[in-house]
Amino acid sequence: MSIHAKEDILYKEFIEHFKSYGEEDSLCFDGLCYNGELYNEDRNCKKGNEEELWEGSKRRILFLMKDPNNNPGQDYREWGWSLFTHSTFKIMFAWLKGLSIITRTDYLVLEQAYQKYDTAYPLAILNIKKASGLSNVTNTKIWEYAERDHVLLKKQIRDILQPNIIVCGGGSGTVIEVAKTFVYNDLDFIQVNSWCYYNSENNILLIDSWHPTARLSHSQKYDNMMKHVQEFMNLYPNAF
Repeated sequence: MSIHAKEDILYKEFIEHFKSYGEEDSLCFDGLCYNGELYNEDRNCKKGNEEELWEGSKRRILFLMKDPNNNPGQDYREWGWSLFTHSTFKIMFAWLKGLSIITRTDYLVLEQAYQKYDTAYPLAILNIKKASGLSNVTNTKIWEYAERDHVLLKKQIRDILQPNIIVCGGGSGTVIEVAKTFVYNDLDFIQVNSWCYYNSENNILLIDSWHPTARLSHSQKYDNMMKHVQEFMNLYPNAF
C-alpha cells in the first residue's frame, strides 16, 4: 500500500478520534506533501512523484511542527507549496534543501537554498496539534495534544513515513521532547551537540531547531543548523 493510501486511512482515523472531542471541524491534516500539477488557481497541488522521491531518499526529512495556523478542514499535503513565498515557509524550504545536500565538508549558503520550494526534494510536514489554531499556542497545549493523540502521531511517523531526520520546530524544546517521549519512547538518543540528538542503532537524527517564525535572522536559523549538523556528520561519518 502506498504512503498516501496509508495516510488517507489515518486521516479517517483522526477524524473519528477528533469527533470524540467534538473537534472534527478543526482538524487540519498533513504528511507527505504533493508536488504535482497545480490547480484551483494554483492554490492546490495534485499528487506527483513525491512518494518515489521519498522512498528513494537517503535522507527522509520530516518537519515536526507545533500546530497549523487558522486552517481548519484543510490538508497540508495538497497545498500549492511550490508557489509559497512567505518567509516562514521559505526558511523551511532552505532547511530542506540544505539538509538534503550537506556534506561533512560543505553546505549550501543561505542564498543558494533560500528560494521557492524545490520539488526535487520531498517535503513532509506534520503538526503535533492537528486542531487548527491561531498565531500562538502554548507549549502546555502542544504537550496536551501530543499526550492525547500520540497513538496516531506515532503511527504516522514511525509506521507510515519512517523519516530518519526529524526537524523539531521550536517550543523551547517542547517539540523534541514530544518526539522523544511519545514517538520514539523506546529509543535512546545521544546528545551530540545543542542541536543534534542521535540514535545510531536506527540511524535517526532529531534536530532541536528554532521554530521557523523565531525572531532571529534567517541566516542565524539556517547557518546554525547547518554547522551543528555538519559537526554531527563528522562525528558520525557513516550516518546518512
